[in-house]
Amino acid sequence: MKHKKRGLALLLMLTLALLCGCEGTVSERPMEDISALTIEPGADAPTADTFADQTQTVTLYLLSPNGERLVPVPAEVTMRAGESLAQAALTALLAGAKLERTDASWPMSGEGRAPTLSVSAGIATVNLPAKYRALEPQTLFAVRQAVADTLGSLSGVTSVNVLVGGREEGLDLGATTPVGTLTRVDDLDVQGRYKRLDEQRLSGAGYTRLTTLFFPSADGRLLLPAVRTLSYDAGAAPIDCLYTVLEALGSVAADALMMRHVPEPMGYIAEMPEIVRMEGGEQAIEIRFSGELTRALADAELPLGVYLGMLTRTLMGVVPGVDGVHVLIDDRAVSALGEADTPDGSTVSFQNELMESDDFLSWIGAPVVFYDEAEQSGVPLTDKAVKLALDEIAAGEIVYRPGPRVEPVKTANNPIAAAMVDVDDDLDDEERASDSDEENEDGETTVSRRRMDEFDDEELDDGDIPEEDR
Repeated sequence: MKHKKRGLALLLMLTLALLCGCEGTVSERPMEDISALTIEPGADAPTADTFADQTQTVTLYLLSPNGERLVPVPAEVTMRAGESLAQAALTALLAGAKLERTDASWPMSGEGRAPTLSVSAGIATVNLPAKYRALEPQTLFAVRQAVADTLGSLSGVTSVNVLVGGREEGLDLGATTPVGTLTRVDDLDVQGRYKRLDEQRLSGAGYTRLTTLFFPSADGRLLLPAVRTLSYDAGAAPIDCLYTVLEALGSVAADALMMRHVPEPMGYIAEMPEIVRMEGGEQAIEIRFSGELTRALADAELPLGVYLGMLTRTLMGVVPGVDGVHVLIDDRAVSALGEADTPDGSTVSFQNELMESDDFLSWIGAPVVFYDEAEQSGVPLTDKAVKLALDEIAAGEIVYRPGPRVEPVKTANNPIAAAMVDVDDDLDDEERASDSDEENEDGETTVSRRRMDEFDDEELDDGDIPEEDR
């Protein structure tokens, strides 16, 4: 009889195990590294998908026929060979004349030298071809605002600094007042906006501008932009803008990813900076530094090229009407940078000893967040510039393993089913000692409890299974 009860109990337990599961873990097999295996693709397998052309709809802000308003125009743009959406949208905007619309136009053709674009931390810097200098100040301002509205409508872009031929053209015809960094605005009356800014310039009360400043990254290898609000005195000339910005570079608090102790430009000048005309006829910002700057840069472990890039990228985006920056250190003009002066070991030469904004374009970094061990911990590492992070991955300093985390799978008992057969999966030693119904010290009958896996190591014969179930 006992055998028959035991067999029925065993059969019921095995059945419930199939229906309800049992406590324990079922570990998945770890992911295998198949990077060294050769996988033969089929004849129809796609190739080069990473750089395949992609099409997306964006909003281009063109000019009305009279140039007084901006006109939003939905358009499809194509990103070719890995091109970013921002670059594709900018290219499509500058070719807006090809759309041949009656309600919107663009004052220039899209032919000629292509614009340059960098986007970092939501801040875009656009360098339009020099031919746009031929436009009237009001029309040029409308073009710059159209660029800001077009890029600002894209995800990830919050501010836009628009240069023309590598320089700040200024708000007025005399190029005395900086336009500053622009943001996307809902007011499409661009002519009215221009008049308000011009009246502010003439009011005699001074004015403020959003200004893009560049700072070295924390390790001194890249340049990172930051937008700050700077105040300018009424009637400020370009030279006054120059002094304001140089002082800001030494006093404005840098962001967390930027170098904390950058040698202040105004602290190492041998003579007051000025705007001069070079032998080739270019208007240039001339800054003469003492030899102490070289020692200060060595102490800060900051390459000379990155420091000069900070100055040039910032000043060329603010000081109106200048063509470049001419720097002398210890009365010697900087005409080139050697391998020891650059963060990547490259060499750079400056035509006519004149540094331009795009000379330092390749050193612009972008903050990103990297997660360790395929996001297993869910805790982000410290933000850093993207080039730095990729270099550390390549050098093995950061371990990156793509793919999901493999976790053991647990299946819990169904509480209702367990209660039906009085299953207790947490047996103590005293409970294990009993394997049959018995009486306790008080003379009461107790029911023994078995673990669901207790019979895994036992072999059953026909005598353990009821005849009707054999």
